[in-house]
Amino acid sequence: MADHNMAPLARIARYFASLAEFHERRGYAVGSLIGNMALEVTPSSEHVRITLAALYRQWMASLTECLREAQAQGELPAGKDPGQVAVALIDAFEGAVTRAKVERNRSPFDSFEGFVLPALVT
Repeated sequence: MADHNMAPLARIARYFASLAEFHERRGYAVGSLIGNMALEVTPSSEHVRITLAALYRQWMASLTECLREAQAQGELPAGKDPGQVAVALIDAFEGAVTRAKVERNRSPFDSFEGFVLPALVT
């Protein structure tokens, strides 16, 4: 998301598309490392839970920064809170990863890219 030669929302779309392609190349079997660890390890490890929470905050901060840039350039409506949009994007994408792992196909990512992402940033 740091390639400033592209518009901010295009960078975000490209970022999530590349994550979806990563999962596609692996046959949708691996899921999300953060999500997998959150489900499996956090009930028994407070240290892992805290570490994963920090990773989510870093991910949110990066997206928020890019969304603020989009807002400054008029791409993201002024009434949208970049931080809230970032959280919603992460939550929705993590849900798509989980569903793709279960269904072993790309349709959850297509839904994210075609409906969720545009709905949250317009």
